[in-house]
Formats: sequence, C-alpha cells, structure tokens
Amino acid sequence: MVVFAGLPLRLPFVRTQAATPTRTSSGKVTTSATASTRERPKPVLSDSWAGFPHTLDYGVYWFGPGNRFEKHSETPCRYFDNARLNTVIYTHGWEANRINEGYRETFNYMLNDSRNGVDVDTVDEWVRKGWNVGIFYWDQFSDELLVLDAEAKIHSADGGGKGMRWRTQSGFSTVGAPVGKSVIDLFTDAIAESLRGYTGGLRLAGHSLGSQVALETAKALTSRVDSGSLPSNFIPLRVALLDPYFSLKIPFVNPQAYLPSGAESTAKLAVQTVRTLRTRGVAIEVIKSSPLTQLFGVCDPNVELNQLCAFVERYPDWIGVTDWQGRHIAAQSIYFYSMSFDPPPCTRNGSGTGRSASASSTDAEVKALMSLSAQWKTVQVQGMYAF
Repeated sequence: MVVFAGLPLRLPFVRTQAATPTRTSSGKVTTSATASTRERPKPVLSDSWAGFPHTLDYGVYWFGPGNRFEKHSETPCRYFDNARLNTVIYTHGWEANRINEGYRETFNYMLNDSRNGVDVDTVDEWVRKGWNVGIFYWDQFSDELLVLDAEAKIHSADGGGKGMRWRTQSGFSTVGAPVGKSVIDLFTDAIAESLRGYTGGLRLAGHSLGSQVALETAKALTSRVDSGSLPSNFIPLRVALLDPYFSLKIPFVNPQAYLPSGAESTAKLAVQTVRTLRTRGVAIEVIKSSPLTQLFGVCDPNVELNQLCAFVERYPDWIGVTDWQGRHIAAQSIYFYSMSFDPPPCTRNGSGTGRSASASSTDAEVKALMSLSAQWKTVQVQGMYAF
C-alpha cells in the first residue's frame, strides 16, 4: 500500500451539520455550521443556458473564472482560446430529478452540494494556468428514475428500449432528440466540433456514470484518428475517472443488452478500453471517494480496472461517514481543486517514493503510478478533513 499525506489543512468542517463558507481577509475559506439536514443547492440560472431546462440543450459549455460559462457555438467564445496548449472537458453522471429542480452541475462546490460544499470555483486555477475548461452536458438524457436507463443511453441510441428520450420539467420528450446516436456518439461529435482546428492536448474527466462516457469517448476519438477523420492530437493524453460507477450485470434483471456486440459487461468493457488506451500512451487515473459505487448486489466495483490505472483512495472526512452521496459528489470538486496544489507526497512502507496522482500531476507521473497499481494502491492518510 502506498500512502500519501493529503493536501494542506485549509478548511475546518463539522461532520454533522451543513457548512456555510465565509472568506477571511487573507482569502482563506472557513466554515460554520448552520443546518442539520441536506438541502438541494439553489438552481444555477443564467441567460447563457441555451434553452435549458425547457428545451433540449446538450453539448459543450466552456467555463471561465468565477464559474462563468458559455455554450460552444460557431461564434467566438469568451472562455475558449484555440491557442491554449491544454484543454480539459468534464462530463457528469446520472442526474435523476435534477431537471425538475432546474439544476445543472458546474464547478462551484457549494452549488453542487450545499450541504457539504464551500464557495470555491474549482477550475479558476486551471484557467489561470492557461487551460480551456469545458463540461459536456447530457443531463436531460441522464435524468431517468432508474440509473440503468441512463446507462443504456451511453452505449446505445435505443436506450434500452426507451430511445434517446429527454427530460423536461413536465415529463419526457423526444422532440429534437438525436437519431441513431448514443451519448458516446454525441460527446465524440461535440469534441470534434468544439475543438475544430485545435492543435493542443486534450484531457477528459468523468464522474460516476460519466466515467463510462469519458472512457468510451476516448476510445471513439482514437478510432476516428485512426480512420483519418480527426488529427492525432484528438487522442486524449489523459482520462480521469472520478468515483466511477458500473452497474452489476445480472441475468434477466440487468442483462446489459444495450452494450455493443462482444462486450461482456460495462465493467469488462471499461477494462478492455483501458487496455486499448494504454497501448496508445493514454494516462488514466481513478479517484475513489465513497463506498456508493461499490454497493454489493447493485454495483460492479471493477477491481481489475483499478489495477490498470493510477488508483487513489480519497477520504473526504469533512463529510459524515454515513453520507455516501455527499462523499460521492465530492470527487469532482476534489479532483479539479487539486490543480491548485502540488501532488501530495506518498511513501511506500515508510520510505519516500514520490507523489500521488492528482489533477496537477504530470502525465508521466500518472503513467508511472499505473505501472504500480497491480501491486500497490495509493491511500490518503492525512488531511482528510481538508478540502
């Protein structure tokens, strides 16, 4: 086991009550307890949403400082610069009932989780360092009562028999729904369109169910490069899987019939994809933050995947140990905020061995950790109460 010390202790938290953030004159964030029950964050409303939540709105939005955003279009975007050397595009997971709430995930931790989060815009440091930062939204497709229905749309335009229906605040609609395209197809198309003419490097990140989207899209981009339809820089340099979720294949109950021919299960497909991407030099990291995606009889923990990637266990102990949802949500903010810090040092059997995987790690460091993951895993042992 490889252990690491964690990030600097900056944010004191109370386990059992909601934390309201305040900013001191020095710029540090502190919290105070104000409530005892989980509350949904206030909806993120902006004139920049292109019809959401009333009409179908999917695709890439670019983000700038202060959690500001704008949807990609043919006209120049304030928050995308074709000359930047690096681009990261993130995608979310299952968004059950979020459309009814008028809510969209962004990069502000408190807006994503008002119960445990603090008012930090986690990608400000990425932008300062010269990155383009985007989110691929498919939330109106992923807002299904059953997570399996959302998972089906990732891999098949048939959507497990429900097609690519999308959620409005009054029910489901098929008006304007893409024909013959899965979520993987939509994400791949969106990257090809939004990065047209771009010559820099690409990183993908996915949270929960979105990890499947990010991983399989990376493979789809590789196939398009091999076919000559995209330039070679569209093969992602790196893929981050943030508390990834894979449903458990169960005959008759969850046969996963929506998978492509030859795929044994969503978990096994991910393993095959990682093996393929490794041969193309792609760095792949897995950040685990909760037990939620390892529920016995419901989730496939996919241990084999962890052993092929740079695998890190994070313990967000400012969140109560029974609040698995909060710990699961935290993975996105933990990862993107970690760009603000050097990678935590890690030791093996008490001896210094280098640095743990984080957003600020180099691709070479992540690849080096990938080669060790079959024998070692990186586990946080300090700074668990720090965001």
